[in-house]
Amino acid sequence: MNILLLTSFMEENYFNKYALEASLKPNPSNQNFYFKLLECLKINHKVTVISLRPFVKGMFSDTFLEEKEEVKDSITYLYPKVSSNKLYKAFKETKYLYTYIKNYIARQKMRDFLIIVDPLRLPLEKTAIQLKRRYGKKVLAVLSDNPENLTNVKHRYIKIFKKYISSFDGYIALTEGLNNLFNINHRPYYLLEGIALKINKEEKSILSNYLFFGGALYERYGIKTMLEAYRELGIPYKMVIAGEGELKSYLYHYTENVDTRVLYLSQIDRQTIQKFEAHASLNINPRPYDEKLDKESIPSKVIEYLSSGTLVMSTPSNRLQELFKDEVIWLKGDKKDDLIDGLITFTKLSNTKKKEMANAAKEKVLNLFGVETQAKGLDAFLKKIKK
Repeated sequence: MNILLLTSFMEENYFNKYALEASLKPNPSNQNFYFKLLECLKINHKVTVISLRPFVKGMFSDTFLEEKEEVKDSITYLYPKVSSNKLYKAFKETKYLYTYIKNYIARQKMRDFLIIVDPLRLPLEKTAIQLKRRYGKKVLAVLSDNPENLTNVKHRYIKIFKKYISSFDGYIALTEGLNNLFNINHRPYYLLEGIALKINKEEKSILSNYLFFGGALYERYGIKTMLEAYRELGIPYKMVIAGEGELKSYLYHYTENVDTRVLYLSQIDRQTIQKFEAHASLNINPRPYDEKLDKESIPSKVIEYLSSGTLVMSTPSNRLQELFKDEVIWLKGDKKDDLIDGLITFTKLSNTKKKEMANAAKEKVLNLFGVETQAKGLDAFLKKIKK
């Protein structure tokens, strides 16, 4: 089946170069999710990725980026023109995207295809609806998050998202909560709670005996609380942190002037992140529990940690605690004392017990959410939608 995937995902090497050269770093979480989704889709389908690259004023010295096209590992990547001009974004971008994709379909003489779109990118959401009307093809929306949970989102953005989100033929939803919230017409949906990649643990690490956190660096995600617990307890492990966010300057100051045992790596590529996860003594998720968020999202970072073969410590997550009750050090809460208690539990576990828990978690997460498992489920769902 031909699939057009409308997203902001970029081919991995291109994204790494893009992020390295950008003054304002693109958020890698969206990149990571769609990388995993593409790994599932490409097994049984011919996929063309149409990537609306994140591009705002100050990101690069140029005010626009030209069209680009490349083929890597049997996947075609199309990069439409992008501009940082607000007037262009408001009045011309969607029309241009529609014409750009329509011309590609004509050029390829593509008659039989299905569209999957990231509706959180509003120009893509609107373009997908226009393509649905033009070609009469099925269009699926990926429900990866509630826009109300995103950082610095304007009310108008949420209003436009909700205006179009009910217009799709089906959904790929990360949680039942998201499906219940946005699939108001009760269209077919596939529950994609997570995708777990096999991580190579054979490569040697340059570090040993360290705790690891990789993700967005915001105070509301529990980063400072994690550091306070780590410093107060004073356990004989280094701590490695990787990511971008508002606490970047704070971390540079902290590692130089407060606790030199903490190593801050800034934003690093997916493969390097996975290497640090695989060779850590403990991977930590300190994000505070939020009842609303817990219903609408499953922490993909924890699923990634679980597939690393390293022991995981995490704040509460109802769904994952159901699935991995005995394989994770689950904290009672998200306060400093809760993290301290969790770290104490970690230090008291024998090495044998740590390996046993980590290996059991890896085996279970790959059985439940592995690429092959999810590829089969998605394939059956897409065939059903296509009929």
